[in-house]
Amino acid sequence: ASLLALGLPVTGTAAILLAAFKQYGLQPGPLLFDRSPELVWGLLASFFIAMVVLLILNLPFAPLWAKLLLIPKPYLYAGITMF
Repeated sequence: ASLLALGLPVTGTAAILLAAFKQYGLQPGPLLFDRSPELVWGLLASFFIAMVVLLILNLPFAPLWAKLLLIPKPYLYAGITMF
């Protein structure tokens, strides 16, 4: 959001996206919404679609993730540390 609105990459992924924008001659910032609204709305629509897909994929696994809490804490912490 800060990349599109202000042109500031705050994460590594945003920096890569900024480089891709620059490569195609786009300057992220407040004027991007005026100069390329189809790009901005397409990007926001893809975020929405990705959220819906993730919701559909994760809902069946929610009981599985909840069962992970039944593992005794020392084993759970050791597994997290090793992972």
